[in-house]
Amino acid sequence: LKDEAKKALDDQDAKDPLTDRSTLMTGKDNIEKATKKADVEKPKQDALSAIGMAQMMELVNYRQFVCDKLDEVNAKDPLIDTSSVTTGKNNIVNAKTKAEVEGAKTTALNAIKSAQAGELESAKNSADTELDNENAKDPLIDEAALTDGKANVNKAATKAAVEEGIVAGGGIAMLNATANVEKLTEKISGDE
Repeated sequence: LKDEAKKALDDQDAKDPLTDRSTLMTGKDNIEKATKKADVEKPKQDALSAIGMAQMMELVNYRQFVCDKLDEVNAKDPLIDTSSVTTGKNNIVNAKTKAEVEGAKTTALNAIKSAQAGELESAKNSADTELDNENAKDPLIDEAALTDGKANVNKAATKAAVEEGIVAGGGIAMLNATANVEKLTEKISGDE
């Protein structure tokens, strides 16, 4: 009966593993101390309740931590359209386990980086258009200056993107590299 009670605690913990194992261990210790079958149920129920509360508190704290991290990522290069940040935070708040929070975080970060890349491209195109408009208003601007201006805009946009970790085609490159690395790891053994 004691083993069944301890397994019930392990099963509850397995749903969303606790970072702090003390609640689980205390529950198991209390079950072990029981001297009668009737005395096993109370520490088991108390421990299940404590584990559930601890899991909830860890989840709430982790959700807040991840939402704060999304805000930090966005603050580095603020988005004009913050819908990807808002959607990401909503998905994180609605997650039921830390694993779901992790999945929502990854999706949100990808959406933010994609939106940042799109806004960067839009800003670059807007700057190019402004340069063309200025040249149309004042045809005295020589073509070399116009070309240099556009090159500088492109260079600055590319540098900013690289600094922020936004690399055109980076997602596809990563997927391709991952597949190739997995194939290679199947062929090697030991310390190769």
